[in-house]
Amino acid sequence: MEFLQLMDHVKVCNKDISFLSVDVMNNLIFFLKKKIAVGFCPEGVIDNANYTQTEVGQTGSGVCQLGWTGTPTIECTNVDDVPTWSETINDPCQG
Repeated sequence: MEFLQLMDHVKVCNKDISFLSVDVMNNLIFFLKKKIAVGFCPEGVIDNANYTQTEVGQTGSGVCQLGWTGTPTIECTNVDDVPTWSETINDPCQG
């Protein structure tokens, strides 16, 4: 199914890639899915720390709010094609 969807997309782009091997095609599908899935976790406050918008696959560094200390970090992940902050915060803010 993925191959057919890719071929439909390629036809729209007017490029013939039917000569590619199955391995190369699978790598291309993997690459395209990874690129399409990229997004950003939103900025906001999580457990007394402010986080800026962070790209999927990257680690967000938080700034503790006034009266709190720490150097919190959190992973921006992709859950069902939705950028989502991890449930685990490393070195969370302490108050």
